[in-house]
Amino acid sequence: MADLIEILNTITELLYQEKKNDAYGLLARCLPILSAILGEMTDIELQTELMNALKEAMEAMEADDVTLLADILQYEVIEKLAEMEEE
Repeated sequence: MADLIEILNTITELLYQEKKNDAYGLLARCLPILSAILGEMTDIELQTELMNALKEAMEAMEADDVTLLADILQYEVIEKLAEMEEE
């Protein structure tokens, strides 16, 4: 989990630097891991919150808003994964 959070932090840094292609490449490699984590979650409330954050991230990608995407990853997805790691 710590490795995934570290990679997501790298992605957010790349997005804030507007290095979209690099960030999207890393993100594409993380999606299967995120999907597996969602499938294994037992905390339904946290799972729902994480899924909603990922939906918001998709909407930001569709709108080509890299700053919003970085914010969602940083302040919602990473925080929820860190919460999960603490449990």
